[in-house]
Amino acid sequence: MRYENLSRYTNAEFKRLVGVTRELFDLMVDILALAEQQKKKSGRPHSLSLADQLLLTLNYLRCYKTQIQLSADYNLAESNVNRTISKVENALIRSGRFSLPKRQYSEVSTDEDVVVLDVTECTIERPKKSSRDTIAVRRKDTV
Repeated sequence: MRYENLSRYTNAEFKRLVGVTRELFDLMVDILALAEQQKKKSGRPHSLSLADQLLLTLNYLRCYKTQIQLSADYNLAESNVNRTISKVENALIRSGRFSLPKRQYSEVSTDEDVVVLDVTECTIERPKKSSRDTIAVRRKDTV
C-alpha cells in the first residue's frame, strides 16, 4: 500500500486503513521532513517518499507484519526495511510529541523459581571414520 493510493479514501476510511487520522499522519510527515533537513550528511536518497516510509512503519507497528513481508510489499531489502523503521521511530520519539508504548513485563514473585533454558542447536564435531583406520585397529586387537 502506497500513500498515493490512499488519497481516494475518506478520512474515516483512511483512519481504518492506516490507524491514525489524516491530520496526525500529515503532522508525522512534517516531523520526519524536519528531521531529514537537520541531518548533517544526506547520503543516498531513500527509494520511498517520507509518507511511504511512515506508512511502512505504521504497518509494522499496527499489523505485526514481519520485516520480510514488508520488504516484499514495498519492494525493498529486508535490511532497508529495518533501517527505515528504526529511523522513523527515532525521529518521532525525538520530536517529543510521540512515544511508543512501553512493554509490560510481568513481575516475577520471589516465591517462584525461574528457569531459563538455552535450547539452541549446536553441531558436534566428531572424528571422521575412514575404513583404513578401523581395519588397522581391528588387526592390532586380533594379534
